[in-house]
Amino acid sequence: MSGITATPVPLAEAEHQEQEAGTLILTLTGACFFGLAPILESVLERISETPRHLVVDLSAVPVIDQTGARSLAAFLRRECQRGTEKIWITHASPADRRALRSADLPAGTRFAASVESALACLNADVARTQPDREAT
Repeated sequence: MSGITATPVPLAEAEHQEQEAGTLILTLTGACFFGLAPILESVLERISETPRHLVVDLSAVPVIDQTGARSLAAFLRRECQRGTEKIWITHASPADRRALRSADLPAGTRFAASVESALACLNADVARTQPDREAT
């Protein structure tokens, strides 16, 4: 595992995407093996606020073994316990999806083809749950 980059979705993009604050994109790079757990723990320490929505981008991950899948699933379960409401995993191959599903992902974790499609789904979910502004 080479690293993880945490990128909050900027509020400035709200004019393009009605994305509410609290979405964090985690971009993983390199192979996800047994060394993933300490790197994920360091990310937890750096994140001062629990993101409401989390998008995990696997586009730069060539392979995930069972140990890496279990580490990632455990990290995501802890994030849910801390208050993260929705988790999307993007760019996962069919083999990666199988490994992650067998590692006990949090209930409701979804997969998307890209970060953009995950954000679009989050936007649609947020729009459906927002009160109608004209009704007030």
